[in-house]
Amino acid sequence: MSAVPVAPVNVRGVRWRMRLRNAREFLGRYAQRKDGVVGAVILLVFAVLALAPQLFVGPLQTVTTATGASLDPPSAAHLFGTDEVGRDMLNLTVHGARISMTIGLLATLITIFFGAVIGIVSGYVGGRSDQVLMRLTDFFLVLAHLRARDRPGPDHPRHRRHGRGALRDPGHAAARDHRGHRA
Repeated sequence: MSAVPVAPVNVRGVRWRMRLRNAREFLGRYAQRKDGVVGAVILLVFAVLALAPQLFVGPLQTVTTATGASLDPPSAAHLFGTDEVGRDMLNLTVHGARISMTIGLLATLITIFFGAVIGIVSGYVGGRSDQVLMRLTDFFLVLAHLRARDRPGPDHPRHRRHGRGALRDPGHAAARDHRGHRA
């Protein structure tokens, strides 16, 4: 019996080709969804603004480097207007995008880390610990929805007692103190 020579297979090359093919399939499916493309474009615009704000609006304006008059309305020179000390609001908004995107990225990473740790512990230990950890996770997932869903509208009596309904009925809020009693 003679052995048939087998050509060596480049495993690393095969893996990269599979990953590339999977990425192409994903992008093809993603490009068919208009809402996904719009979201990706918006995220890309904000990411570019956050990464290089100096290219678009110049250096961050401080109180000493303000270029406009106090509280100027939007104009060709200041597209968003100016604040109390004359700083361009567009400049402040674009520079603030960097901070906001950093906070969002860090919050996402922290959430992924703790979610992975809880999932690993729950899957490894199992049993009662799994049940407790999963119910705790469910509680935190539902908490935000309960708060938003059960919030009463502006006509709710509780809002009127605390003065938050004053825009609808200014006389009502002025005639009562913060506990709802007549003044």
